[in-house]
Amino acid sequence: MKLLRLLINKVQDVLNKPSVPMLIIGGTNDTQVHISDLELVTRSGTNPNYSWVNPKAGHLGREARGWTDPVIFEKVIIHWEVDLFKNYLVPKK
Repeated sequence: MKLLRLLINKVQDVLNKPSVPMLIIGGTNDTQVHISDLELVTRSGTNPNYSWVNPKAGHLGREARGWTDPVIFEKVIIHWEVDLFKNYLVPKK
C-alpha cells in the first residue's frame, strides 16, 4: 500500500507540472487506457487540455468503419492543430 501511495503521488507531481496544451483522444470502450485516465490527463497541467472521446469506440477513438484513423486525423486532429496555431503559437498583433 505504501508503494501504491508513492506511485500515485509521483504521477500527480508529473501531471501538475507545466505543460503545453494537449489533445487527448480516446474511446469509452478502450481496453488499454481507461476513460478515467483520459479525464485525469485532460484536467491536469498548467495549460488548457482538450479531449475528444468517441462514446462507441475503443483505443484512440477508432472504429472499424466510420471513425477510422484518417477520419479522426482529418476531422479532429487537423482542426485542433489549426486552432492551436492560431490561438497559442501566432503572436497577437
